[in-house]
Amino acid sequence: MHAKTLAAPIALLLALALCLGFALATPNPAWAMQSKSENFNSYKPKYIGAKDMLGVAMAQDGLGQGSLGYTEGWCADFVSDCAKRVGQSKAVPFNGMVSELYRATISAGGKVVTTPKAGDLVFFNFDHVGIMMDAENCISGNMGSPSKVAQCRCEWVIPGAKIVYVRPAYKSKAYQVGFKANGGTGKMSKQTIKRNKTKALKKNAFKRTGYKFVGWNTKKDGSGKWFKNRQKVKNIAKAGKTIKLYAQWKKRAS
Repeated sequence: MHAKTLAAPIALLLALALCLGFALATPNPAWAMQSKSENFNSYKPKYIGAKDMLGVAMAQDGLGQGSLGYTEGWCADFVSDCAKRVGQSKAVPFNGMVSELYRATISAGGKVVTTPKAGDLVFFNFDHVGIMMDAENCISGNMGSPSKVAQCRCEWVIPGAKIVYVRPAYKSKAYQVGFKANGGTGKMSKQTIKRNKTKALKKNAFKRTGYKFVGWNTKKDGSGKWFKNRQKVKNIAKAGKTIKLYAQWKKRAS
């Protein structure tokens, strides 16, 4: 077999071995509670529940048990501290025991889901818990040896484990605006705006050869609500939601 043919399987096996190493070294669930959020790396909140929950966890990626200060099985402590750090402890009540954290999150309004999204919690046999990065991967504490915060495909955390996804009842204080080129070219990142605050929309950065930008609309065909370039807006979407604005173009005269 040629080297090129072997490369992909070998890479996959190495990745699997790495995650299996994390899983095999994962301690038993914690029976006490420890909060060490004061040792977390800084994170600037977006005031959107699920996004903040994942964001603060990702800011700790690679940190070890020693630098964080946990002295027990700490995956549930880590998730609880993430919630505490971004003001989501009502949705994810603090608990150092994985099974009790699950029950508390459900009691606080969380729901079991079959299709996970970023920010959802993921429970493995109720022995380990992490935070979903997307539909397939998670980040959690108490991974590997030495123990640290790490990312892994869910199916590799504890191979064969029963996996349960929970969507906490996060509370958000902001919404996002997504900008779509709608035939133009270029990139614009989403804009986060806090509820009850007035803020100007981002300046258009899209371009379209032979066309002039004339504003934004909530519909591709311009049949929805219009917004001017850099228009000041307030409460144009519900908290935790994203409103999409499509660039509108007028063909330039020949």
